[in-house]
Amino acid sequence: MKETFLYIFKFFAAASLFPAVIGTTAALLAGYSSFEASVRDMLQLGLGSYLFCRLFVYDFSHVYLFGQKVVASLCGFLKPLISTAPFVLPIYTLFVLLGYMLATAIGQIETFRPFLLFLLSFTIVMHIVMTAGDLYAKDNVPGKPDYFFAMSLIYLVDIFLVALVSGLILPGFSFPEFFRGMVDKSGDVYLKIFRQLF
Repeated sequence: MKETFLYIFKFFAAASLFPAVIGTTAALLAGYSSFEASVRDMLQLGLGSYLFCRLFVYDFSHVYLFGQKVVASLCGFLKPLISTAPFVLPIYTLFVLLGYMLATAIGQIETFRPFLLFLLSFTIVMHIVMTAGDLYAKDNVPGKPDYFFAMSLIYLVDIFLVALVSGLILPGFSFPEFFRGMVDKSGDVYLKIFRQLF
């Protein structure tokens, strides 16, 4: 009985996050749509390149696992974070964003911007896809309630972190606008679902 109740609770908890996932994704895309075409092209190229490599060339599992080990070692002094931090923190994306900040500080951002934007998109997509695969494989319960809840939560945290840092270093991306868009769009989805149900 207890296991059944827990299963149902996890299922509804996961479902309750889906509107936020939709709203957050829409807000991020709206924020990046304000960039000039060359910037959008590099971001799309990074996304497409990862998916192509994943499907036809190399799955990057060893690269992903190495990144997880790095995060685990960095968070080793905080015991509760050791098990969750490798899934939540997109370490390669954070390194790319640090590289962007460094290139800006030394006045070389025009030279490196296309490459860094490509890597930004490539690494965040890699992190989300690889994390989803890892969590999916670990959830043996029918319906995958743990997977859907954990992956939705991780996705929201990752996109929030990327938007926050993007707002600090990428000209033309406004984190306050992203946050308002996230709240408004997520609220719209929740409201539409509520009206459909009641």
